[in-house]
Amino acid sequence: MKLDVATKKQHRVARQVVDLGSRLDLKAAPAIVSRALEVFGDGARALEWLLETNSALNGDTPMNVIRTEAGRREVLNILGRIEYGVIS
Repeated sequence: MKLDVATKKQHRVARQVVDLGSRLDLKAAPAIVSRALEVFGDGARALEWLLETNSALNGDTPMNVIRTEAGRREVLNILGRIEYGVIS
């Protein structure tokens, strides 16, 4: 049986989420993920953004930088800029 592209992508994202859960401060992650969901309005898009490298984070991913308090503040700042249409 052949999986369609959307299903393959969903499985890939799900595997990444499980992997991230083992590497993150899980007390901090829900607030960041919740904020990304608010900004993007779509769970899949929010998760993609969290996993993509970001030039505003010096080429790192939001999920990697939220391990520190400074990183969490910066990711929330970027999400706020995106929400208000500022290129980030």
